[in-house]
Amino acid sequence: MFCSYAVTIQPLAPETNFNQIHSGKEFCQIAMKDKPSIQACMPILNFDNNFQISALEKGGSVPITVNTNQSYGFYEAQAMDSITVTISNLQSHKIIYSGKSLNMQGLKCNGSYCVPWE
Repeated sequence: MFCSYAVTIQPLAPETNFNQIHSGKEFCQIAMKDKPSIQACMPILNFDNNFQISALEKGGSVPITVNTNQSYGFYEAQAMDSITVTISNLQSHKIIYSGKSLNMQGLKCNGSYCVPWE
């Protein structure tokens, strides 16, 4: 489902209790637990109750929608420190973040801004 040349996006497993995940590192540990082929994980959490956001990895062509109060992970089969992403508010169509998402940390965002998911 993912290859060593491109980042792929997968939702967190539905059986995982989203409300108990407190950091990007914890998200990645859960995602990587039974998937040894994942070598890098850069999650995005949308903690907004009202606005969907989109995430586009540099070089990607199709942005991924992250619904309200949901998270997605960018996974890679080769080790890497970060990816460059652009996060946009889907209602206003404004870019709210453009920069690095770090491995085992990622970003938490709402409709206005993103911060490291520590």
